[in-house]
Amino acid sequence: MRVNRLKSILFTVPTCKQFNQCIRPNEFTFVIPSREIREFQSSPSRASSSKKGVKTEAPIKVVSSVPAGTILKGINIFKGGSDPISKLDEEYPDWLWELLDEEKQNASRENQYSRSYHRYQRKQLIKNNNFDR
Repeated sequence: MRVNRLKSILFTVPTCKQFNQCIRPNEFTFVIPSREIREFQSSPSRASSSKKGVKTEAPIKVVSSVPAGTILKGINIFKGGSDPISKLDEEYPDWLWELLDEEKQNASRENQYSRSYHRYQRKQLIKNNNFDR
């Protein structure tokens, strides 16, 4: 009986007046606009059929700076380890080459719902505060 009473106390929905008193809007509360909510396709066949006339550009392939099999000196971080040997470009993951793309990095900074946007804003605020000193 005591547990049921506790559940009813914990899970009561507050009225608007009570809710406004408990939670005040601040910089951490925000409403996600409907254009930012992702809609998922029900089946992959629909998604592919809607894009028949659209031509997509092939991503630009970045070529690594050293040929495969080169010993990369000075990169080893382990005490007893040896210097790593470079691999073929196809053996590296795709996201590694995206790190070099400045447009993608800047696009993630411009989306205010991404973590990198807030991280960039905090860094700029710290730099501005340190500049004032």
